[in-house]
Amino acid sequence: MLKPAKLLSGALVIAASAGGAAASCSDAEQKTGPGGVQVSSRLAPQDQNSIKNAALEARQPGSVSVVPVPDNGEAKVAGYAHSIAKSRFSTGSPVNTSIDSSGIERRMGPNGVVALFPNGFFAARPLPESPSKKAPPLTAHGDAHNAHVLAYFLEAGVPASQLGPVHANALMVATGSVAGDREVQHLGFVSVVDRVIDGFRIEGSFAWAQFNASGDVVAETVWWPPVPAGLVQNAHALKVALTDSTGFSSRIPARFSAVPGEVVIHHAAPVGAGWYVATTVDYALPGEKEVASFDSNGVRVHFSSAAVGPLPVGNGN
Repeated sequence: MLKPAKLLSGALVIAASAGGAAASCSDAEQKTGPGGVQVSSRLAPQDQNSIKNAALEARQPGSVSVVPVPDNGEAKVAGYAHSIAKSRFSTGSPVNTSIDSSGIERRMGPNGVVALFPNGFFAARPLPESPSKKAPPLTAHGDAHNAHVLAYFLEAGVPASQLGPVHANALMVATGSVAGDREVQHLGFVSVVDRVIDGFRIEGSFAWAQFNASGDVVAETVWWPPVPAGLVQNAHALKVALTDSTGFSSRIPARFSAVPGEVVIHHAAPVGAGWYVATTVDYALPGEKEVASFDSNGVRVHFSSAAVGPLPVGNGN
């Protein structure tokens, strides 16, 4: 299920570098953040910044709070941790490896840098003069790029049953004056893979990559942590509860009954205040930018990397 513009295309942030390098945008949404960075994401603005900070760790050390994924012995649906061995991204050689106080391992070469977070988050970014950035795009067609990226992550080891819809985001750069003629160049696509478990969308998980015509990964990011099996069972129960007009539906504001609810499993971003995972029913009302999330008690909640777990936001009206 595609959501309104603010929530489209998976968690995707690419920083614009010096010299006018392109940032990412989709047909559904184009936002400009600090420093000219454009953001296309399913996440709320504060979480977009959280992911951006994490992604920038691939280029330079910074101060981020890595979210540990707890291992408390409960049954889990397996996640996926990307690795250098499975990646087609090349840093070039020689490679300088360092590990900072947050446990983030950074491998930097002449062509790019990879950051491996201790919680499984993986980010790879080219440096400005990387040969991979100078090669032409893999294709001029988003669907073809989507298929290539999907096959890539499937071969790498992402569970086939968890691969959800794929969204192509065009990378464009415009040159020229605002008042005069402008030339727009297509630099390629970033394809974002959504995650599903038993048909339920996992809000917060994503895997994206950009390929060039040489078959090399120009950039990529993966965040696909394990999910408690109990939350998936809760999702099934909540889906059944949606069919009872005297149950869940009677506990939320009447205006949401006009649109179908979607049972979604949310989890934390790779950086932030701490780990959380929760099941909600989400509603996308026509004309409203924000998707409304309700817990099993019908209380409207908000998710943020600045807090651990969902925050109540009133009665949802």
